[in-house]
Amino acid sequence: MSLALELIKQPKVLLLDEPLGALDKKLREQMQIELRQLQQQLGITFVFVTHDQEEAMTVSSRIGVMDSGKLIQVATPTQIYEAPINREVADFMGDVNIFKGIYKGQDETGTQLLSEDSKSIIYATQKVDVPVGNRIWFALRPEKLEITRKLPEVDFNILKGKIEDIGYGGSFSTYHVKLENGRQLTAISANRERTAEHHLTWGDEVYLHWAPHSAVVLLS
Repeated sequence: MSLALELIKQPKVLLLDEPLGALDKKLREQMQIELRQLQQQLGITFVFVTHDQEEAMTVSSRIGVMDSGKLIQVATPTQIYEAPINREVADFMGDVNIFKGIYKGQDETGTQLLSEDSKSIIYATQKVDVPVGNRIWFALRPEKLEITRKLPEVDFNILKGKIEDIGYGGSFSTYHVKLENGRQLTAISANRERTAEHHLTWGDEVYLHWAPHSAVVLLS
């Protein structure tokens, strides 16, 4: 409390360099909330240095992602995660599936990408202003992928593969799916039903599908 009062009297920028690194997971999560509340009460700027991406998104109102000493992107946690400016930021902030390919233009569904991961064109809603034939990338977070044994009743953004591994996380499960071309993608599915058995299991042939608005188009 005395520290808080002193900071109120002398408003400054407070640097926190890996302050929660030695704590266990549960206590660390509690302290993240307390630090946010303290910052709001004091009304001063906290500069929080961390290598834990999830922690950065939890405690911050703005995040700066650095590479080789340079700031690549500065934005809100939501913007950093959902709208990264390039592949480096997308890959650094959480798990991501990245599809590379050739830009084939626009149609009523969205931006078209010809990728070696799919036998047909895949789509993202986001528009781009680059020449047809340029190399571009789609970034897709694992939780945006729908995974099912049944073929989805849509005509686009469908990939077929086989479950290679499953990670059970309690509230969610992580599926590592090997595509027909040998590439491995990650899908995360919420465990909404209380069961001791996986709805999907190792070796299952499955389909992956996503809505066009779920993918982010990247130009670099």
